[in-house]
Amino acid sequence: MIEIKNLCKSYGPLKVLKDINLNIYENEVLGIVGPNGVGKTTLIESICGIVKVDNGDICIDGQSILKPPYFSRYKIGCCFQSSIFDRFFHIYDTLIHNAMYHGMAYKEAKSASNCILKKLNLYDKRYCRGDELSGGMQKRFQLAMAMVHNPAILILDEPTAGVDLGLTEEIYRAIDEFIHKGNKIIIITSHNIEELAKLCTRIIFLKDNIVYKEYTNAEYIKLSLETEYRKVYIENE
Repeated sequence: MIEIKNLCKSYGPLKVLKDINLNIYENEVLGIVGPNGVGKTTLIESICGIVKVDNGDICIDGQSILKPPYFSRYKIGCCFQSSIFDRFFHIYDTLIHNAMYHGMAYKEAKSASNCILKKLNLYDKRYCRGDELSGGMQKRFQLAMAMVHNPAILILDEPTAGVDLGLTEEIYRAIDEFIHKGNKIIIITSHNIEELAKLCTRIIFLKDNIVYKEYTNAEYIKLSLETEYRKVYIENE
């Protein structure tokens, strides 16, 4: 379980997150939705330990990720919108190093890297550097980096933004296979309401930098979100 308690984050005078309280459970696919600038990316970056929060705590199975020894962070795999590559290594070595960083022995890391590269149709490109891949391949590689160590928690920031329908379906299949491994948590941010309604078991709507509403009934998620989006954008106008 992930427990977020009284989480606050500001950038100078700009308050981005205000007293966020949230529990996320095993076998849950949580969607995070809301207008631009409401704190979606800051929230997931806080869960990953990338940004330093002002107040509050984030615990995984009762252990804080914000205090030493930080072992709980190894349970997380992240796939962000922007592609980040090491220009000196090909993607195969990068994957192996990433898996070993998360606690795998070399042979296990190599086997896991081979497996995920084949699953995401990147095996033939394993000796390419990241900047030699097409945009779609780069997105698949980011997903491979997030999943190679079989994390308990998978965080996906706009996983299908800017990709074509074929790759979108491929990403959906990879996410679906991951879900069916069991005892996992998946967190997805997206502006695609249809995507969230298809993948998620629960969705939170961020507004004014707080958890404004929560949706747990799959039947009404899409309709409710569309209505909420229209209200928010009309208010902003």
